[in-house]
Amino acid sequence: MDQAKIIRLECIFCSSTNFELPYKGYAPTENEHIKCANCGKINIFSDIKNIAVEHEINEIAKDIKKQFKNIFK
Repeated sequence: MDQAKIIRLECIFCSSTNFELPYKGYAPTENEHIKCANCGKINIFSDIKNIAVEHEINEIAKDIKKQFKNIFK
C-alpha cells in the first residue's frame, strides 16, 4: 500500500487552499504566519498543517474500516 497522498492545507476561516507565498516552491516553517489569498486572514502554518494531517488520518481510518467490513461480510 505504497500510495502517495496529497494533503491540501485549508484556511481556517474560509477553507480556501490558496495562500500568499513569496515564490513558487516556498515551504513555510513551523509556527510561521501565512496569509490566505482569498480572505486575507493570517493562518499559523503548523496549525493548519496539523488539522489537514489529522483530517487525512481520519479519512484513511474510515477507508480501512470500510474495506474490512467488505472483506468480512
